[in-house]
Amino acid sequence: KIDLIINNAGSLIYENEAINNSKTIKLNYLSHIYLTEKLLRKIKKSNERKIIFISSHVHKNIYLNDNIFKNKKTYSSWKLYKLSKLFLNTYAAYLNNKNLKINIYSINPGRLSSDFKLENYIFLSYLIKFYLYIFGSNLKKVSTKILKLILNNRNNKKKIYFDIDRETYPHHICN
Repeated sequence: KIDLIINNAGSLIYENEAINNSKTIKLNYLSHIYLTEKLLRKIKKSNERKIIFISSHVHKNIYLNDNIFKNKKTYSSWKLYKLSKLFLNTYAAYLNNKNLKINIYSINPGRLSSDFKLENYIFLSYLIKFYLYIFGSNLKKVSTKILKLILNNRNNKKKIYFDIDRETYPHHICN
């Protein structure tokens, strides 16, 4: 049995790709689905039953149209990152709506002071790392807030999206 799954793999990969060829989509979204689906049977055997997706607020300001999957349009790294987080939150909502009696959390930890690297772009990586050092939150403090969140009993199990320590609303398609 497994009590808790934490899906925290993620990266901003410099690429200009179609959605179906994107490394960002594969890492930030599909890897979470693969792992979660493989472990669902084991987590259902637990009394705790919690699945956590570490997400981002960036999915909220993305515009979707009907052609997003129909054409072979390529997207920038940033747009692919935002799409991957939108897809991840949509999957979390899907799981929650299946009534599996599993507590689902999709958590935006905010900007973190982390060891950020952008593949093949050393100078840009240092700039972003410096920005996160100044404006990012302490990883230990954020981890403590997330731990408190998942250890508390939630009154409303339908609310699954959180900004570290408070309920909030995701993109409208995630509902």
